[in-house]
Amino acid sequence: MDSPRQTRKLQKNGGSTYVISLPRSWVDGMHLKTGDGISVSVNVNNSLTISPDVSLVDNSQAVAAVGPKDSDESIRRKVVAMYLAGYGSIKIMAKGIRLGPGQLNTVRKFIRSSMVGTEIVESSSEYITIKILTRLPELTFSTGLVRMCKMTTEMHREALEAVQSRDAEYAKEVVKLDDEIDRFTFYMLRNLNMAVSNASVMQEMSLGSPTDCMYYRTAVSRIERVADHAALIAKRVKYLSEDVDTEIMSRIQDLSVSVMDIFSMSIDALVSSDYASAEDISRHLPHMEAAQEELMMSIKKSSPDVTVIKFILDSIRRSLEYTADIAEVVMDLNIGRIIDVNVPHHDLVKTLAG
Repeated sequence: MDSPRQTRKLQKNGGSTYVISLPRSWVDGMHLKTGDGISVSVNVNNSLTISPDVSLVDNSQAVAAVGPKDSDESIRRKVVAMYLAGYGSIKIMAKGIRLGPGQLNTVRKFIRSSMVGTEIVESSSEYITIKILTRLPELTFSTGLVRMCKMTTEMHREALEAVQSRDAEYAKEVVKLDDEIDRFTFYMLRNLNMAVSNASVMQEMSLGSPTDCMYYRTAVSRIERVADHAALIAKRVKYLSEDVDTEIMSRIQDLSVSVMDIFSMSIDALVSSDYASAEDISRHLPHMEAAQEELMMSIKKSSPDVTVIKFILDSIRRSLEYTADIAEVVMDLNIGRIIDVNVPHHDLVKTLAG
């Protein structure tokens, strides 16, 4: 590839069209040919971003060889990495071995349970090909965030219902819901990764810059972690030797409801780009942390299943911490909405002093 910064002369073609030539090395590197579509995006700083058309990116294929030493988990990691990288097609090829029924079933099960918009189009003992469908138009980025939030709050509610009733089977069903959260997480991260390198994808997702992608990636991962802690609460049910004290259980549920309410508020603030709401959430967090600590300290060491109960409370505390991270993301993303970067320093000092 040539120097990353080049100067090109602006030329006029016909009466009203301006053109510039593209570096040959870039065209070759993008595997473009005459007649291919090019996306041109105007950035907020009035610069232009030129990138291959989205459909060309979606048609790219990644091939990974699988050898005798590759475990099921190793194959899964390769599939996830290629999916997140934004390839339109993934091919797993056997190298020196034949893919056994166990390996094929592992890949099939994982794809169906954890990857949105995928379809197995070829499968044999020598290779398996996975086609990633184009991004689902009805599942916008904001819609995905809201769905993840609703599923996560529902998981927390049902996990504590399973704790209250000491219903291990109910708890298992709650844990299974975590797979659905993982599906959304992979899907969202895939689109964010594609947006970083493709301006047209970024525009479709209504993101302003690659920096926004970094912030949203943090938010998506925090939602996933809150869901993980709901699953952890459900997994504690089988360790309960008797019903949790009624008063303690009621206080735990009230605390969880409060945490999930503020968690939902943080997602609403993220979707609506509401800096003030995120700041208000941050002001309330210390009071909720104090309530969690007070409840934790009120549980006597001699209480039945004290360790299990404290693990549950710790998961609620961790969920609150992840909510704080999301609120911080909202404020970092939207700080530009509440400041005036054009005010000279001496005028700003006068304004603050006056």
